[in-house]
Amino acid sequence: MRVRYCKRCGTQFQSDKPDTCLCPVCRKKAKQDSVVRARNCRQCGKAFPGGPRAWYCPECRDIRRRESAARRAKTGTIRPIGSIDVCEICGGEYIVNSARQRYCKNCAAEAVRQTVNPKKAVYAKENKARLKDQQKERRTDRNVCVVCGAVFHASTATVTCSDSCATELRKLRQRESDYRAGRRKRLPADYPVSSTRPQSGVTGVTWCRGKWQAKFKRKYIGMFSTVYEAAEAIRNYEEANEDER
Repeated sequence: MRVRYCKRCGTQFQSDKPDTCLCPVCRKKAKQDSVVRARNCRQCGKAFPGGPRAWYCPECRDIRRRESAARRAKTGTIRPIGSIDVCEICGGEYIVNSARQRYCKNCAAEAVRQTVNPKKAVYAKENKARLKDQQKERRTDRNVCVVCGAVFHASTATVTCSDSCATELRKLRQRESDYRAGRRKRLPADYPVSSTRPQSGVTGVTWCRGKWQAKFKRKYIGMFSTVYEAAEAIRNYEEANEDER
């Protein structure tokens, strides 16, 4: 986890994603802004805000909805909700949950990818230069120095903005190490937090290389995806080795 500087609102946040430049709030809003754009209605030609699959403006959409409801009232529902139908890909049966459902649960995700991925490839090819410039701009001036708090740009994995801050960080971590080892009685009241790694809150569980490392009295147990799994492994090890307590 590293401290980042949001390119939109200027707040500081922590993230382990190397390419992120927006805080969670701004990232959510940016995703909405990139999806909802000005579209032209295929029926009346009017401009309206909508997503990639929005073909009609709200007025025309409401008219088409009423016409569809009238057809259903006249001819009846072709596929009642809850009925059984056959998947177009694998031929297996599935329960109908919506009027436009065409695939079973196992095939739906792959069918959507086969439809969306070619459109993504075309968009990336047509906007290659613009997307490259956006990526370059996102990667500049987004890191925050853990010592002085300055915003800086770095092409390598570093948490300090200069050599002097790197030296100060080593001193701070050495003081923290001495304190934990008992060589220092206490730390100053205004002592900064030098580590940006996530904390588990469980004795013996530490963050290491993207996973949670479990140890019992310096005995390595393993690497786990969650804190719960690492803590459970330590408990199991303790039960199996009660004489080491």
